Amino acid sequence: MRSLTLKLSLAFLAVALTVAGLAAVFARNALVREFDRLVVQQAEENFIADITAYYETFGSWDGAHEWFRPQNAAANKQQPGQRPSADAPPPPRQSQPGTLPPPFYLADQDGIIIISGGPKYRRGYVATANELENGTVVEIDGTVVGTVFQSGQIPELTPDEQRYLDRINQALLWAGLAAGAIAIVLGILLARTLTRPVRELTTAARAMAKGDFKQTVPVLS
Repeated sequence: MRSLTLKLSLAFLAVALTVAGLAAVFARNALVREFDRLVVQQAEENFIADITAYYETFGSWDGAHEWFRPQNAAANKQQPGQRPSADAPPPPRQSQPGTLPPPFYLADQDGIIIISGGPKYRRGYVATANELENGTVVEIDGTVVGTVFQSGQIPELTPDEQRYLDRINQALLWAGLAAGAIAIVLGILLARTLTRPVRELTTAARAMAKGDFKQTVPVLS
């Protein structure tokens, strides 16, 4: 009887842990996917604000590739949309190890890529009409000066964003452990509840085997 109770307890525990684990995995994937979407959206807004300020300052895309070159991300630290100084051409930036390029392509008025943020298209590539239609138009004073479209890559996370993801993972881990503990308790209780009539019947059968035939076993369900 103890063996049956143990087996049922383990079966309930296995099912509960499997369900809890799958739920945690799906929840994490959904959260990370939505978080990545928000990160890309925010990065795109900042990138558009920066290149708009650049074009308004210099009047063209000349030098934009150098200004937004990924491996030089430390020197030109303006806030998103802040205008660069027009007193001199864009200075080369200092290299910053680990910096990823903005995950966007910038095409000029003619659809020619002038800033490449991914391996698929290089500078000078002429974007197709479909690619430009799926991008975000950059307008200045009602005139289209370029188009930004995503490269499909995720921007490098800031320390705050990485800490947020770490907290999500930690919260899901604690939730999984709590679900496991609850599963153990509920599994034992359910197993004991389900095997109680069998235990009562077994006790009565053993008594009858010893000659005590005055045995009754209540049927509750």
